[in-house]
Amino acid sequence: MCEVDELSVVREEPLSEAITRFVRITNSSDALGFLIGAGCSRCAGLPLMNELTDQALNAENLDQSSKKILTAVKAKFQGGNAANIEDYLSEIVNLLAITDRRAERGVEENTVVVGVDSYSAEQLRRAINQIKQAIATAIGRKVGINWHQQFISAVHQPLRVGRQNLSQPVDYLVLNYDTII
Repeated sequence: MCEVDELSVVREEPLSEAITRFVRITNSSDALGFLIGAGCSRCAGLPLMNELTDQALNAENLDQSSKKILTAVKAKFQGGNAANIEDYLSEIVNLLAITDRRAERGVEENTVVVGVDSYSAEQLRRAINQIKQAIATAIGRKVGINWHQQFISAVHQPLRVGRQNLSQPVDYLVLNYDTII
């Protein structure tokens, strides 16, 4: 009988290198590492997720159909735990997959009901594109990065007079898809 090595993926690149570095950081007393998560770029003027969600929900580029879809999807999440624009967008993408699958299989009724209205694949695609554009508008604007530059400079400056470099590299563990870091 052949045994399956369920941890083999952990031993392969690039994950094995990341795990090795993480172990080094956590086991070394002189390793310097920073865990950076949600909100890191708030000081630069980028919205937090709840603000990004509100901006996308109220975006001027959404046509009436897209606003209705987004509002109905948001309503499905009422009473849940902190749903955001990512959740809503993922839900709409899932609905699009249903309409596409029905169309590929030749099903006559290849629309989905969202709220009280039915929507076609074309309407869902348009909503997805408009929501993506609203997100890009919210996070794609010019922001100040002076706080980030000051942080990086402070971390990488010599800790003792006359010492030019840190003895070990600094590791940054970024948990989100921060557009500045």
